[in-house]
Amino acid sequence: MRLIAHRQLHNPGLYGTVAEGHDFDCPDEDVAGQLIQSGLARKAEPPKILYETKVMTPPEVGPAVPFRDVPVPDAKPSGVAAAGGQVLPEPNVPEPGAADRGRRRGRFGIGKK
Repeated sequence: MRLIAHRQLHNPGLYGTVAEGHDFDCPDEDVAGQLIQSGLARKAEPPKILYETKVMTPPEVGPAVPFRDVPVPDAKPSGVAAAGGQVLPEPNVPEPGAADRGRRRGRFGIGKK
């Protein structure tokens, strides 16, 4: 039987230690009845499930806005790129096959004091 303790209870053979206000299972119906009669526990009722209903109304929907065919001021693409052809600087890349001189030698921090 499912019970809720009114104070801390202890019975190692049946339900162990139960803190006040916590629920527990008492497999022996006679012991459960004695706990209820003595006011040490009460029957645990199944949880009450409350449902709230809410009326959902969809928002007002009107007709879609029609597509507007607007003329483009300059429909012909220009044949020349825009002015301002900037020259990019040369990249700082080593020659192919050149050794990288910026690497550390050995293992850093392992076994060193």
